[in-house]
Amino acid sequence: MNKVYNSIVTTPQIAAEFGEQLPDWIHIKEVKDIKYQEFLETHVDWGEASAIALAKELTGSILLLDDLKARKLAIKLNLKFTGSLGGFS
Repeated sequence: MNKVYNSIVTTPQIAAEFGEQLPDWIHIKEVKDIKYQEFLETHVDWGEASAIALAKELTGSILLLDDLKARKLAIKLNLKFTGSLGGFS
């Protein structure tokens, strides 16, 4: 089996938004810097804020973002991201 990504990690906030149990191969990880996440929530939705905050903590991560406002913030923060249909930035 070929892997596209080494691992898939999400936050509890995004898992809650999904509304169903996630597959075992998706790992849930809490953001350590809650104050930074709360600051990001003043700019984007809480799910996107948690993803961006976690991406800043995980070296070499690639965010999965479809929200335009979150993508613009990711660009400002020099984070790599892709959308659900692909296309890296």
